[in-house]
Formats: sequence, C-alpha cells, structure tokens
Amino acid sequence: MASPRTLFAMMKRFVPVALLLAAVGGFTGCMNVSVRDTSGALYARVQGTVTRANGSVVPNVTVGLSCVGKTADAFGQTTQANSSGVFEFPITSPIGFEPLPGFTSVCRVLTPVEGTAQAEVSVTVTYGESSSSRPTTQVTLVIP
Repeated sequence: MASPRTLFAMMKRFVPVALLLAAVGGFTGCMNVSVRDTSGALYARVQGTVTRANGSVVPNVTVGLSCVGKTADAFGQTTQANSSGVFEFPITSPIGFEPLPGFTSVCRVLTPVEGTAQAEVSVTVTYGESSSSRPTTQVTLVIP
C-alpha cells in the first residue's frame, strides 16, 4: 500500500487534470450523450397523389422529384405511384447539401419522368435533422 505522502502527491497531480477534463467536457458538450444524426444529411418526405382533372386516380405511374438548395447542384429520385395513385419520397439530402434559409429547398415533382411532363408542381420542402421525424410536404399532381 502506498504511503499517505505518495497518495497526496498522486492526487495533486491527477485531480487538476480530472477537473480540467470535466470543465472542458462541460463547456463543449462532450459529456452529453447525443442521438442526433451526425452524418450532415437533412431529411424530408414528399407525399402525394396523381389524379386526372375529373378526380379519377392515375395508378402505377412513375413520379420524379428534383430538389435544389443554395447551389445549382440538384439531386433527385423517382418512385412508382401505387394502384391508388399514391406516391411517397423519403428524402435524404446528399452530404454537403446547402439548404435555402429555414432548412428548405425548392423541389419539382412531375410525371411522367421521361418525355414531356403531363403534370408538374414546384413546392417548398422543409427539412429536419432526424430521419425518424421527417417533415412532410403534401403534393397533388393533376393530369389534364
């Protein structure tokens, strides 16, 4: 067992270091456990339906989405509407994507994806920082 003098010398050396680490951790938030997504991606959801002007659904069509933020680098994806004309895009922005003010981007939703669009709409999409709580934007595409 170490002598009291040795224990005192050890405490004198290590206690200030421990206090410094605790202080730095407290100031920088290092002592907190966070479940926040740290990938840098932003998350949103665009949901909608494809209908004709008379209100009938347009089933099984391909729907496209193209979004742009502060830079001209757009990103996008396609999905298939179901038999009821309902579609959904779970959006995950690319790393480095810079949203517009208010964590938003302008997105164009259209169908069909190839050729001349029969229906398209531009919407402002709001993003969140968690994939488990994506803000949702509703869209209705109406084909004349």
